[in-house]
Parts: sequence; structure tokens; C-alpha cells
Amino acid sequence: MIDESKIVVTDNFLPQEQFERLQEYIMSNRMAWYTCGRDQPGGYPLMQHIFWSDTKGPEQYPDVPMLHLGYNYIRPITNRIPIAAMIRCRANLSWYTSTQERRKYHTDTIFDCTTAVFYVHDSDGCTVFDNPGDEELEVETVANRLVEFPSSYEHSSTPFTTTDRRIVINFNYIKQPPLPANKPTINPLSNPEHW
Repeated sequence: MIDESKIVVTDNFLPQEQFERLQEYIMSNRMAWYTCGRDQPGGYPLMQHIFWSDTKGPEQYPDVPMLHLGYNYIRPITNRIPIAAMIRCRANLSWYTSTQERRKYHTDTIFDCTTAVFYVHDSDGCTVFDNPGDEELEVETVANRLVEFPSSYEHSSTPFTTTDRRIVINFNYIKQPPLPANKPTINPLSNPEHW
């Protein structure tokens, strides 16, 4: 049984101007997509665009995470999430096919952290959470919505029919613990005393 209170849904996550800039970039032909193959769970083709990966970079350059230049487009999202350490950030694009099936439940990481999904546009495909012994929980795909949840929660996506593709941005990160209420935050770049 999962704790429903730990699935946090925030609508209108970005100010409209920032959201439209991000949406335009993600859905344009300037965004490079890489295929994950046609035999994905669910029976439809999946493509991805990696913005940040702790593992993909060191495969090529020791101790250097992979950071794509397009990261600047998603920075308004990461600036609003209390991230202590980013593990992976990628956009996922699923294409509609007439033979779609429900994707298998999965987790994004093998260790505890936080997962967030940002919806780039509206779709009738939903994010669903496995809830053993009870009804699964469902989050509708609504543009400019962010859903955060523990990475240990098994989730999946449902087939979609109203669009030719479904695009989400997936974040896996270690959450920054909240600061004590009486401790002021200091930005060292804006305070010369801390240079």
C-alpha cells in the first residue's frame, strides 16, 4: 500500500511565459530525439532526450556528468524543485500506435530518491501508480503540471488516443532537506562578505 499523501501534484507549475517557451522548444524540430527501440513495454515506440545523467557522461569522460545545452530550457523547473543532487533528467516521447497496451509498472532507479514528472502538453494518457491491495492511483496528463513521488513507487502510463505523441519530462533527484525556519538562506554570489 502506498501513501497517497506522498504523491504531490502541482498545477500551473511554471509561470505561463516560461512554460510556453519550454513547450515550444520541446515540441519543435530543434529538439533532438533518440530512439529507445520499438519493442518497449506497451508496444509503442519510445524516444528520449537526455538533459542530465550522472552515468552517461562518465561512460565517455571520467567524473563528468552529461549535461545537454537544452538544460537551460528546463532550468525554470529545476529552480523551483528543492534538488540537492540531480541523478537523471530526460524527456520521454511516446508515439501513438493503434496497438498500444498498458506499459508495465516500473521504478526509475534502484535506490531511494524522488521522481518527478512534468507534463509538456495535455493528453488522455495518464500516469498510474500500483497500489497493491487497493485501486491504483491515477494522475491525468495536464500541460504545465508536475507530479512528485518517492522513487520506490511503481508507476506506469496508460495508452493515449487524443494526440499523436505524449511528451513528459522525467526527473530523478535527491531532495534537499528543508532548512530550519530560523536559519536564513545566504546566496554567496550576492553577498560580498561571503566571497
